[in-house]
Amino acid sequence: MASSPSFHPEGQWPGETVQACNARMVSAIASKKMALAYVERGDAMRAGPLFLAAARAGEVESMEWAAQYSRAIGSDDDAIEWFTRSASAGVRDSMYNLANRLVERGLLSDALGWYKKAADAGDTDAAAIVDKLRRNASITD
Repeated sequence: MASSPSFHPEGQWPGETVQACNARMVSAIASKKMALAYVERGDAMRAGPLFLAAARAGEVESMEWAAQYSRAIGSDDDAIEWFTRSASAGVRDSMYNLANRLVERGLLSDALGWYKKAADAGDTDAAAIVDKLRRNASITD
Protein backbone atom coordinates (compact mmCIF):
# COMPACT_ATOMS: atom_id res chain seq x y z
CA MET A 1 0.00 0.00 0.00
CA ALA A 2 1.81 3.08 -1.20
CA SER A 3 0.72 6.49 -0.10
CA SER A 4 2.12 9.92 -0.48
CA PRO A 5 4.02 11.23 2.52
CA SER A 6 2.18 13.55 4.83
CA PHE A 7 4.20 15.81 7.07
CA HIS A 8 3.13 17.56 10.19
CA PRO A 9 1.45 20.86 9.34
CA GLU A 10 4.31 22.74 10.98
CA GLY A 11 6.48 21.83 7.96
CA GLN A 12 9.75 23.64 8.36
CA TRP A 13 10.74 23.73 12.01
CA PRO A 14 11.75 27.01 13.70
CA GLY A 15 15.37 27.82 12.97
CA GLU A 16 15.63 25.05 10.37
CA THR A 17 17.05 25.90 6.97
CA VAL A 18 15.15 24.89 3.85
CA GLN A 19 17.95 22.46 2.99
CA ALA A 20 17.79 20.83 6.44
CA CYS A 21 14.00 20.59 6.19
CA ASN A 22 14.26 18.93 2.79
CA ALA A 23 16.89 16.49 4.05
CA ARG A 24 14.74 15.62 7.06
CA MET A 25 11.75 14.96 4.82
CA VAL A 26 13.72 12.80 2.39
CA SER A 27 15.13 10.80 5.29
CA ALA A 28 11.65 10.34 6.76
CA ILE A 29 10.25 9.13 3.44
CA ALA A 30 13.11 6.66 3.04
CA SER A 31 12.65 5.36 6.60
CA LYS A 32 8.93 4.94 6.06
CA LYS A 33 9.40 3.09 2.76
CA MET A 34 11.91 0.73 4.32
CA ALA A 35 9.62 0.17 7.32
CA LEU A 36 6.68 -0.62 5.07
CA ALA A 37 8.83 -3.17 3.23
CA TYR A 38 9.53 -4.90 6.55
CA VAL A 39 5.81 -4.85 7.38
CA GLU A 40 4.99 -6.45 4.03
CA ARG A 41 7.46 -9.24 4.89
CA GLY A 42 5.78 -9.72 8.26
CA ASP A 43 8.62 -8.23 10.32
CA ALA A 44 6.89 -5.41 12.19
CA MET A 45 9.47 -5.38 14.98
CA ARG A 46 12.25 -4.45 12.53
CA ALA A 47 9.95 -1.86 10.99
CA GLY A 48 9.23 -0.17 14.32
CA PRO A 49 12.49 1.75 14.79
CA LEU A 50 12.26 3.00 11.19
CA PHE A 51 8.72 4.24 11.77
CA LEU A 52 9.96 5.95 14.92
CA ALA A 53 12.68 7.71 12.92
CA ALA A 54 10.18 8.86 10.30
CA ALA A 55 7.71 9.98 12.99
CA ARG A 56 10.40 11.96 14.81
CA ALA A 57 11.13 13.69 11.51
CA GLY A 58 7.47 14.73 11.32
CA GLU A 59 5.99 12.15 8.94
CA VAL A 60 2.40 11.95 10.20
CA GLU A 61 1.38 8.50 8.95
CA SER A 62 4.48 7.03 10.58
CA MET A 63 3.33 8.44 13.92
CA GLU A 64 0.42 5.93 13.99
CA TRP A 65 2.87 3.11 13.27
CA ALA A 66 5.30 4.46 15.87
CA ALA A 67 2.49 4.42 18.42
CA GLN A 68 1.63 0.81 17.59
CA TYR A 69 5.29 -0.18 17.83
CA SER A 70 5.72 1.66 21.14
CA ARG A 71 2.71 -0.18 22.48
CA ALA A 72 4.07 -3.53 21.27
CA ILE A 73 7.32 -3.03 23.17
CA GLY A 74 5.48 -1.97 26.33
CA SER A 75 6.06 1.76 26.16
CA ASP A 76 2.48 2.90 26.70
CA ASP A 77 3.39 6.51 27.52
CA ASP A 78 5.26 6.82 24.22
CA ALA A 79 2.35 5.16 22.42
CA ILE A 80 -0.07 7.72 23.82
CA GLU A 81 2.28 10.54 22.82
CA TRP A 82 2.51 9.28 19.23
CA PHE A 83 -1.23 8.61 19.02
CA THR A 84 -1.86 12.15 20.31
CA ARG A 85 0.47 13.75 17.79
CA SER A 86 -0.95 11.73 14.92
CA ALA A 87 -4.57 12.24 16.00
CA SER A 88 -3.97 15.98 16.38
CA ALA A 89 -2.68 16.03 12.81
CA GLY A 90 -5.96 14.44 11.63
CA VAL A 91 -5.21 10.70 11.38
CA ARG A 92 -8.58 9.05 12.03
CA ASP A 93 -7.22 5.67 13.18
CA SER A 94 -5.05 7.46 15.72
CA MET A 95 -8.07 9.32 17.07
CA TYR A 96 -9.84 6.02 17.70
CA ASN A 97 -6.75 4.27 19.07
CA LEU A 98 -5.95 7.19 21.36
CA ALA A 99 -9.50 7.10 22.71
CA ASN A 100 -9.11 3.39 23.45
CA ARG A 101 -5.83 3.99 25.32
CA LEU A 102 -7.42 6.80 27.33
CA VAL A 103 -10.29 4.50 28.32
CA GLU A 104 -7.70 1.98 29.57
CA ARG A 105 -6.32 4.74 31.78
CA GLY A 106 -9.74 5.73 33.06
CA LEU A 107 -9.71 9.10 31.28
CA LEU A 108 -13.25 8.72 29.98
CA SER A 109 -14.03 12.37 29.29
CA ASP A 110 -10.86 12.78 27.22
CA ALA A 111 -11.59 9.49 25.46
CA LEU A 112 -15.10 10.59 24.56
CA GLY A 113 -13.70 13.72 22.93
CA TRP A 114 -11.42 11.64 20.70
CA TYR A 115 -14.18 9.12 19.92
CA LYS A 116 -16.34 12.06 18.79
CA LYS A 117 -13.54 13.41 16.59
CA ALA A 118 -12.96 9.96 15.08
CA ALA A 119 -16.70 9.57 14.48
CA ASP A 120 -16.84 13.00 12.84
CA ALA A 121 -13.95 11.89 10.61
CA GLY A 122 -15.98 8.85 9.49
CA ASP A 123 -14.95 6.09 11.90
CA THR A 124 -18.06 3.91 12.23
CA ASP A 125 -16.75 2.04 15.30
CA ALA A 126 -16.18 5.32 17.10
CA ALA A 127 -19.64 6.52 16.06
CA ALA A 128 -21.18 3.36 17.53
CA ILE A 129 -19.33 3.89 20.81
CA VAL A 130 -20.43 7.53 21.02
CA ASP A 131 -24.01 6.51 20.24
CA LYS A 132 -23.95 3.77 22.88
CA LEU A 133 -22.53 6.15 25.48
CA ARG A 134 -25.17 8.73 24.66
CA ARG A 135 -27.96 6.19 25.07
CA ASN A 136 -26.55 4.70 28.27
CA ALA A 137 -25.47 7.86 30.02
CA SER A 138 -27.53 10.60 28.39
CA ILE A 139 -24.39 12.34 27.14
CA THR A 140 -24.94 15.52 25.21
CA ASP A 141 -22.59 17.41 22.94
